[in-house]
Amino acid sequence: MEGYCGEVCQGSRDHHDLCDHMGSGNDFPSKLQNNINIITQSSISLIASIGIMFVIITGGIDLSLGYTVGLTSLVSGICFNILNFPLLVVILLMLMLGAVIGAVNGFLIVRLHIPAFIATLSSGYIVFGSAQILGSRFVIYNLPDAVKSFGKFRFLNIPVFVFVSAVVVVVAAVILNRTILGRSLYALGTNSTGSYFSGVTIGSATTKAYVFSAMCAALCGVLFTIRVNSAQPDMGGGTFTFEAVTGCVLGGVNLLGGEGRVSGVIFGVLMLKMIENMLGIMGANPYLYQALSSVIILAAIIAENLKNRYL
Repeated sequence: MEGYCGEVCQGSRDHHDLCDHMGSGNDFPSKLQNNINIITQSSISLIASIGIMFVIITGGIDLSLGYTVGLTSLVSGICFNILNFPLLVVILLMLMLGAVIGAVNGFLIVRLHIPAFIATLSSGYIVFGSAQILGSRFVIYNLPDAVKSFGKFRFLNIPVFVFVSAVVVVVAAVILNRTILGRSLYALGTNSTGSYFSGVTIGSATTKAYVFSAMCAALCGVLFTIRVNSAQPDMGGGTFTFEAVTGCVLGGVNLLGGEGRVSGVIFGVLMLKMIENMLGIMGANPYLYQALSSVIILAAIIAENLKNRYL
């Protein structure tokens, strides 16, 4: 059963406590605690939205993101429970696995000239199938104590996942605003032909965008595994990808490319989680949240088309 936390509920009391606002926080007033809950629930989704924003800015799309989350969730669980790798090593390995998936997507799009929609959807299903095959052989739950301790760590009553997402936000902001790569990504999304004649290495910039997106997805896979204390091949999927794109759209990222800011994505993801939180409190049907996300994306596309037509 998929809860409003965006994860697959295992039925365990510990996991429901995590879904149910990541702890009670009795020392805080209820409104303040609810705000912290929303920020906490937004943290992992924010990492995914930041990652896919890099791709959308170039005018592309990465439909393999959610499936990469599932594969890295399962592989990280195997590394934790069966291979007994330490946390830092697992994170680095999953980032490398994500980089490989992103590089493959970039190769398909840049070198073989396959449309991003088809290339990333195809690679996503390959990743999904691989995760399902591994998942049929390994059942991973109850992670080592050191890993669970990391997941439970809090500073000022703020979970560690929030701090990890903050690091990703800072790195993304620096890349987009302070580096040649960031300027190249915006230029590529605005006018790819003009960017080429301006000296932008289109193939390299495009591939790096997909690598960054997949690495963010891989990090999400590890964090989800730690958060729910189990590894699942269907942790992400198409629904998680759709949520990441919706967060970008709400934050002002142009689906046609060339526009988008990290600060806007933060706002968009928080708004999306506030809507999710509100629906959860109201006891609304979980599928209503998915329907609203679809309406948001559709409205953004219509608005952008109207703006381009009249301006």
